[in-house]
Amino acid sequence: MASKPPFKHAPPFTKSMDPKPHRLKGNAWTMLRRRHIMHYPWCDACGAIGAEVHHIVPRAIDPARTLDPSNLRTLCKACHASMHKHS
Repeated sequence: MASKPPFKHAPPFTKSMDPKPHRLKGNAWTMLRRRHIMHYPWCDACGAIGAEVHHIVPRAIDPARTLDPSNLRTLCKACHASMHKHS
C-alpha cells in the first residue's frame, strides 16, 4: 500500500473569497433594493422592466450615499451595462 503524500499548507488568501467584491451585500441593501424596484419597476432610460438598481453618485465617490434612496435609479440590465461602459 502506497503512503499518502505529505500535507502541504495552503498560503493565506490574498484575494477576497467573493468573486465580485464590489457588489453590495447585507439585509439593509437587500430591503432597500427590493423596495426601490417595487416603487419604480420601469427602467429610467428606456422604459423596459427594470432589473437593476443603479447608484446615481457612485459609491466610490460618496460611500455615505450607498443606502440613500434619493441616490438610486432603476435600470434594465442592458441600460445598466451601457451606463457602466460609458462612465
